[in-house]
Formats: sequence, C-alpha cells, structure tokens
Amino acid sequence: MNDLVLFVKSIWRHSVILLTGSAVVAILTFWEHWRGSAVKGDIFLGLTIFLFVWAVFRAWRDERRRAIAAEASKTSPEAILAEAHVEELAARFFALEELAGQLVEELASHRPFSLIVGPKLEEYRQVAGRFARYDDVRRAILKLQNTLDRMYVAKRDHEDDQEILRSELHSDMKKLLNACDHVTGRDKLHHARA
Repeated sequence: MNDLVLFVKSIWRHSVILLTGSAVVAILTFWEHWRGSAVKGDIFLGLTIFLFVWAVFRAWRDERRRAIAAEASKTSPEAILAEAHVEELAARFFALEELAGQLVEELASHRPFSLIVGPKLEEYRQVAGRFARYDDVRRAILKLQNTLDRMYVAKRDHEDDQEILRSELHSDMKKLLNACDHVTGRDKLHHARA
C-alpha cells in the first residue's frame, strides 16, 4: 500500500502533463461538439491514455535517476575509501582495547605472576605512538601503561600495595575506554540506546 501511495505522489508531481492534456482534450471535445462535428471519441481517449502513460513514464524516469544517483554516491571511490578507513580505525581501537583489557585482567588478578605478561606489556608500550593523532587516547594509553608497569613490578616483587594499584588499573582502563569511545563515536551510540 505504501508503494502505491509513493507511486501516486510521484505521478502527481507530473500532474501538469495530465491536467494540461485533460484541459486540451476537454476543449477539443467541446469545440468539436459545438461545431457539430462527428469526431470519434477514440482519438480523444487515445490522447488521454497517451498523456497518462507519458506522466507515468516521467515519474518512473525521475525515480530511476534518483536511485542511480544514490547508488553512485554509495559506491564512489571516496565513499569506499572513507568506509575502509573507518573500518580500519575501528579495528585498531578494538585491538587496543583488547590488549589493554587482557593486561589489566592478568595483572589485576590474584593469580600467580605469569610470564606471558612481559611480552604483552612490551607490545602495549609500542601502542601509544600509533595513536598520536588522538591526544586524549594517547594520554589514557600512557596513564594506563604507567599503572600497568607499576603493577607488574609490584606483582613480580610481591609488594604490598597491589590492592591500591588494582583500583588504579580499573580506573585507568575506564578512562581509556571512554577516550576510545569518544573518538570512534561509540559514546554517542551508548547515549542513543539509553
């Protein structure tokens, strides 16, 4: 039913053809009737049908052009590159969040010290340079890195201030996630869902 309404609206935009044509047909019919001529109504009926078909064709043509233009704008090289850039950026942020989350979970846990933390921590130290364009994210990465390093030493050396550092780890992780969400626009998505 909705498609029918859209179709009628589209034809209505081309109603000048129909109205003008109908007026001409009415005038010709009246003229021929007034002159007493026996012109067959088939000619006028054919003209009316032709005008209706012409209005429908123009409505179809305009909608088709609009659809082709919309499709072309979606698949333009600039749109494809922009979409690829957004996807690559999102993948980089997700990888950062995943690495940071693994380190926080491992170091904040009460499990014994794990040897795999060292290489992951070294990998995390290299991350800040990849996000130099996003100052808030870079600062959050460095802040979390500092707390991760301190927790690494405290856990390795069995120091007593681990509980305070656990609290700092979770706080710094939240700050990093918020900074990432702000850059990627996910904070707007969270607010829209709420």
